[in-house]
Formats: sequence, C-alpha cells, structure tokens
Amino acid sequence: MPGADSIDHIVPRSLGGDNSLDNLAPAHRRCNSSRGAMPLDEWRKRYPLPDRAPPSRKW
Repeated sequence: MPGADSIDHIVPRSLGGDNSLDNLAPAHRRCNSSRGAMPLDEWRKRYPLPDRAPPSRKW
C-alpha cells in the first residue's frame, strides 16, 4: 500500500490474532489507529476506500 507507515494485524490480537506474517499487512497509521480492534470487514463498511482515479499515463 503506497504511503503505508505502520503494520496492521488483520485479525486484531485482542480477538485472537497473532504476529505471524500471514496476519500482518501494511497500513497507514491513521487508518490503523481508527480501526483499533474492529474487525476489518466492519471497518471497511464504516470507512469505504475511495475509488481511485486511473493513471494519468501508461508507464
């Protein structure tokens, strides 16, 4: 994820998640903090990601 500056637990540790690589994902610190221990699917419903604009040119 571009600009990610923290690591998020996909399944929060307070809900039984661990520190394995399969349970970790890059995240923006602000998003990670707003999510707290909320399940990821619930957080995505509350804070949907904006549609991304298409690239301005082909690389």
